[in-house]
Amino acid sequence: MNEWEFTGEAVSWINQSLDRNPSMPFSRAKTEQTGDGSRKRRDLTLLDSNQLVVLTGEIKLPYEKNGSSPYNDAVVKDARAKAQRARSKFFFTWNVNEFVLW
Repeated sequence: MNEWEFTGEAVSWINQSLDRNPSMPFSRAKTEQTGDGSRKRRDLTLLDSNQLVVLTGEIKLPYEKNGSSPYNDAVVKDARAKAQRARSKFFFTWNVNEFVLW
């Protein structure tokens, strides 16, 4: 399994959960979204009920480059920059074993 495949599965799980629980304050999860002024894509984006970005993040598989820890400096900086471009107050890094909300 590669990162794109895993991220697609995670987005599917999140959206199934949102469909079953419409009272949650989120509307959809999306994958590989780009921000204004950049061609860099966010791995996963969570939208609120107004379709505004509330959380973005970067996913790395634990056996891939930069995936051994969700605290990897390069991954954290990349996730933070993408969240700022998306105007999200929150972002995450996730290496499948550990999820860190920033």
